[in-house]
Amino acid sequence: MILFPTLMLSLLITIGMIPVLKVLALRFNAVDLPNPRKVHNVPMPKVGGVAMALGATVPILLWSPGSRFVDSLLLGSAVLVGFGFVDDIKEMGYRAKLAGQTIAALIVMGFGGLSITGLGDCLPGIFLSRWIALPLTLLVIVGVTNAINLSDGLDGLAGGISMMIFICLGFLAYQNGMPDLALLAVAVVGAIFGFLRFNAHPAIVFMGDAGSQLLGFLAVSLAIHITQASEPLSRSLPLLLLGFPILDTLTVMMERIAKGVSPFKADKNHFHHRLMRLGLRHAEAVMVIYCLQFSLVMSAFLLRFHSEWTLLSTYLAFSSSVLLGFYWADRAKWVLPRHDLLDRMIKDKLVMIVERQLLIKFFYGTLEIGAPLVLFLCCIAPQDTPRYIGYLAVGLLFALGTVWLIHRQWMIGMLRLILFVTAPYMVFAAHLHLPQRVGPHALTSFDLAFGVLAFLAVMTLKFTRRRQGFKANPSDLLIIFAFVIVTSIPEIKNAVKDIALITAKVIALFFAFEVLLGETRGNVVKLSIFIVISLGTVAVKCLIG
Repeated sequence: MILFPTLMLSLLITIGMIPVLKVLALRFNAVDLPNPRKVHNVPMPKVGGVAMALGATVPILLWSPGSRFVDSLLLGSAVLVGFGFVDDIKEMGYRAKLAGQTIAALIVMGFGGLSITGLGDCLPGIFLSRWIALPLTLLVIVGVTNAINLSDGLDGLAGGISMMIFICLGFLAYQNGMPDLALLAVAVVGAIFGFLRFNAHPAIVFMGDAGSQLLGFLAVSLAIHITQASEPLSRSLPLLLLGFPILDTLTVMMERIAKGVSPFKADKNHFHHRLMRLGLRHAEAVMVIYCLQFSLVMSAFLLRFHSEWTLLSTYLAFSSSVLLGFYWADRAKWVLPRHDLLDRMIKDKLVMIVERQLLIKFFYGTLEIGAPLVLFLCCIAPQDTPRYIGYLAVGLLFALGTVWLIHRQWMIGMLRLILFVTAPYMVFAAHLHLPQRVGPHALTSFDLAFGVLAFLAVMTLKFTRRRQGFKANPSDLLIIFAFVIVTSIPEIKNAVKDIALITAKVIALFFAFEVLLGETRGNVVKLSIFIVISLGTVAVKCLIG
């Protein structure tokens, strides 16, 4: 099972296709124009969905063992992406969307055999007849596809929600002996992760209806198939996994019906709109929804073998809490208070200008040396590194050299891409192999080094005069979920003792390098040299040593 190469290939294809498709989108007017119910104020290319579809499909075609169900998913996805892309170019209305969703659902039901045949403890020992199962399955697929589509209202929102869902689905498929579905889920995770690098706030590209409908269709189809085909799993798991966008969509539609308007009439009453009306900023609203979705996904994972009534009760408690929270906030007209006391104390009154210059030189100078050294240590620590990692390092070195010669303005983006692709695996491999080579005490010092990097990065941000550059965004924290996919590989998951600690290291390293890239103000020569040395070391170890 080559899950990690699948993840990397889908990620790289998606990242590579988006700039090309962005140019085509502007030429063919596939853009999302601003209007009063949207939060962006400039036209945005809507090609992320097509890029994700290509990124996920290639590794599936290359490496999936194949099955009738997977083939039906690919065919249904092609139909949805086609309908969605046409809708992104020219608005076709909700009837055309429903037609495309219905065709895709009928393909996966008829050709792939997807059907909700039982409801577990809700109707114990009873199998639904075809006259009930087929309409119910069609309704669920179309409904959830629309729910994910409607959740795509803020930068990174639909992608982040879907990424958590597919990570859990990939794990469940792998755990229950469905390698083709596990590979498909991992491929989608990689595609989403690549897309989020362009869609994190402030976004430069949208996924469009082609992307949001694709993610909704694949998520609900996989969720139904995995839970219906695996006896130990609760049949109510899809409700928890997909519960937040479902709750959001049902709430909004019920409110529209209560007001006497069409349930398909667009407005600004989705949960993300309400969070922003409460005073949360764009990225903060996304992070709140990420946390809510994460709580549901973790509940689904922890309760996957429990009775349907337990899962239904959990979802009911979650939904009631969310709805009551919004009701209380609306009734009390509550708005999040903002205080800048800490910032004023640290940046305006705590130090004089001269002291600030000395401090920024110390913290930034130490960080500039420390972060590349830690990365280099991660590269040399593993004794055995897969050969495909060496090929990846050579390819990234070639890409870096090409960018340096042709268009140096892209160097910061290229360096960020290299770190984004390689750092998670190298940190994990160093954590695994360092105690074997040096001893357990070395791992303690290694752990502390990442803590020092995080501290230096924070202090650099506190005392810098720079106004542009690094800004934390929600999609950066989703690295934790991609890392879980890597640790699903048998040889890896049995060796990992503390995934949370490794994840913290990855985040600390990303954070340190993001701060460094911002502070360089475009002069990335030193950083590029360090990256070349690190990649070269990996390539030599894998391909020659």
